[in-house]
Amino acid sequence: MSRSQEYVKKSVSHPSKTQEEREQRKQKREMEAARKKACEIPEPVPSVRRKAKNVRKRLMYLAVIMVLLLALGIQVYHIYSLAKEREELTLNRYALEKERDRLEEELNNVNSTEYVEQQAREQLKLIMPGETLYIFPKKEDNSNDEDE
Repeated sequence: MSRSQEYVKKSVSHPSKTQEEREQRKQKREMEAARKKACEIPEPVPSVRRKAKNVRKRLMYLAVIMVLLLALGIQVYHIYSLAKEREELTLNRYALEKERDRLEEELNNVNSTEYVEQQAREQLKLIMPGETLYIFPKKEDNSNDEDE
């Protein structure tokens, strides 16, 4: 027979006995709980000095964390500014490379007769024999004055 069957059989044959057993078990549990409670050491109440010390400790940790975050922020800003400067320098390099290529091409053309002739006409206002040079006054931009 299993335990549950025995319990049912006992409770049917002796209902008052099972009630007494329950009461005894309950009292035994209460006594054990009271004994454990009596053996426990109560937690000490922290003093004012200890509380102040804990507060100082927390403030110190907070200060250290804030300093670390500040240092991290400064480093992130520095990295960002360096990246921006690198981008500007890259764009400047591309512009200088274009200028260099243009100047190299002009240097290659310096020895050609067409280039020498063109520069003589534009810069020195020289003309070939039999040509007439006409110089027109430069037009000034008066479009802004007319709009107003």
